[in-house]
Amino acid sequence: MSSPYINVLIIRSKDLIKAKEFYKNIGLNFIYHQHDMSPEHLVYRDKGVIFEIYPLVTPDSSDSNIRLGFKVDSIDSILQNNNLNKNIVSAPKVSRWGYVVRLKDPDNNLIDLFESEL
Repeated sequence: MSSPYINVLIIRSKDLIKAKEFYKNIGLNFIYHQHDMSPEHLVYRDKGVIFEIYPLVTPDSSDSNIRLGFKVDSIDSILQNNNLNKNIVSAPKVSRWGYVVRLKDPDNNLIDLFESEL
């Protein structure tokens, strides 16, 4: 039997437009999607993983205790080619996990970008 692995990740956002733009800047191209009775939301599919961003139920509610990590080809290219400097929490550095930078998305979720496997 194979080990379990993550194939669906769902977070919520108070502003889907800002969330879509943020994740586009790190290379994730979300599309708008709606199924059954769900509200319109964002979905990104790649390599068997589904990442969805739903609108917050109420604008005052908060689901921002989330930390996500993404393996990327080049942190420096992403930061140079996109307007993400205002989102940097921890500057790029070499760590025991490789080259890494920590960002905050528009909903204050912590986003780690890694250049090597964990």
